Amino acid sequence: MDPSTIDRRQFLKISALVAAGLTFAPGIAFAKTKGHTRGAELTPMAPLWGAYCRPRGGESWQTALTDLESLTGRTMSITRHYLHWNDPAPDYLAQYAASGGRVPYLSLHAFTSEGDHVPWSQIAAGQYDSQLLTWANNLKSWGVQGYLNFHHEPENDTLCGTGADFKTAFAHVRTLFDAVGVTNFTWGVALMASTLKGGHGGPDAWLPDPSLYSVLVVDGYNRFPCDKGIKHWRSFNEIFSPAHLQATARGKKLLIGEYGTVEQVDCGYTAGSPTAKAQWLSDAVRTMKSWPEVVGAIYSHTTATFNGQIMNYWVDTTAQSLASFTTCGHNSYFS
Repeated sequence: MDPSTIDRRQFLKISALVAAGLTFAPGIAFAKTKGHTRGAELTPMAPLWGAYCRPRGGESWQTALTDLESLTGRTMSITRHYLHWNDPAPDYLAQYAASGGRVPYLSLHAFTSEGDHVPWSQIAAGQYDSQLLTWANNLKSWGVQGYLNFHHEPENDTLCGTGADFKTAFAHVRTLFDAVGVTNFTWGVALMASTLKGGHGGPDAWLPDPSLYSVLVVDGYNRFPCDKGIKHWRSFNEIFSPAHLQATARGKKLLIGEYGTVEQVDCGYTAGSPTAKAQWLSDAVRTMKSWPEVVGAIYSHTTATFNGQIMNYWVDTTAQSLASFTTCGHNSYFS
C-alpha cells in the first residue's frame, strides 16, 4: 500500500496469526525453469488468481477466505500473507490456505507486530541470522511451493534504513536462505506502483541485484474519487503499465501483489457511474492478458484509510462489482 496509507501498520498487524502445526499441500501446476544459480524458479502454467481477504462481520481469517470463495464459486489459486519479524513463517493462515492447494505468497518484514523496526544494516551484518535461519528451515521443511519476498514496499519503511541498506539486507537474506536450501519458494521484490513510475527515488534505488530475484511484484490502487489528490479515474492499465515496462526491461516476471479500486460513486461523487468499478475489474483482466510476463494477480478484498478517507476495496460493494470479479475469476486465462 502507498506511503500515506494511514492504517498500513494496522493492515499488516491484523494479518498476523499464531502458527499451528505444519500442513503439506498439493501445489498448483508449475513449470520449472532455470532461475537463481542457488535456487530454482517456479513459474505457473497459467497466471494465478487470488485475494487478500480481511475478516468482517465476525468472520475468522479462514472463513473470510472461504466466504469469498463461496461468493465467487471458485478456490483462490494464490493468497497473500504479511508476516512481522516476530511472527512464525509460515503462519497459521498460510498453512491453512496451502492445505487447500492454494499458492502462498509470503512477505517477511523487518518490523515487529508492536511496530519496532529492525535496521536493515544490522540484518545485512548477520546480527539476526538466528531468526532468519529459523524462518528458512521452517519454509524448507514445509515443502509447499510459493512466492517469497523480504520486506515488501521497503520504500514505505525508511525507519529500517536507506535503499542501499535494503538492497544489502535483501542480498544477505537471499544468500542465507539459499544456503539452507529453500528452493520451494520463488523470490520477488515488491515495490509500490508509484516507485516503479519514478517516485521515491525510482526503482533503481530499491531493486537489488537482478540475480537475486525472478519476479517483480507491484502494489497499486485506484482511489478516485475518494483521494482528493487524484483528479481522475485511473485504469488498471494506467496504474500498472510502468511496472510492466520495468519487468519487461529487466527480463522479470510480474506479480500484481496488491490491486484494488473504490466505486466511482463513493465519497459523495455524484458524477460517477455505478458500474465503473465492475468495468474496471473486467478491463484489468483484459490488460493482463496482453502482458505475458504476468504470473498472478492478488486483489485486496479489504478496506483501508488513505489521507484520512476510508477506501472500500471490497469486491462486493455492489452486485455488479461482485459479478464482474466472479466472471474474472472464471476466465480461462487464470489457473
